[in-house]
Amino acid sequence: REDLIPGFQDIQEPAGYCAKADCPQAVVITPGTAFTREGKRMGYGGGFYDRYLAAHPHPTIALCYDFQLLPHLDAAAHDIPVDAVLTAPVPGVCSNRTARENDNEVTQ
Repeated sequence: REDLIPGFQDIQEPAGYCAKADCPQAVVITPGTAFTREGKRMGYGGGFYDRYLAAHPHPTIALCYDFQLLPHLDAAAHDIPVDAVLTAPVPGVCSNRTARENDNEVTQ
């Protein structure tokens, strides 16, 4: 615990004296608010991952719910797409039925 210090948003991170991770094969799990099947992503507006990946190329993957997968996103020249996007349905939502079928089941 003494090797961790509060960082951005008070999230614990390694202290400055800790050895830096240096593995070019390490996969970076890349967050975002929306993605395309081609790997374009809409982040949170800070550009952190684009700057990091431009300086430190790594394989990347994004995890998202199926509603976050869009047919199109505009991208700027500096936007770095992810290598793979894995999607999952929202827990508790039955995605293989229409809304009408769900409504009928509830009212019957």
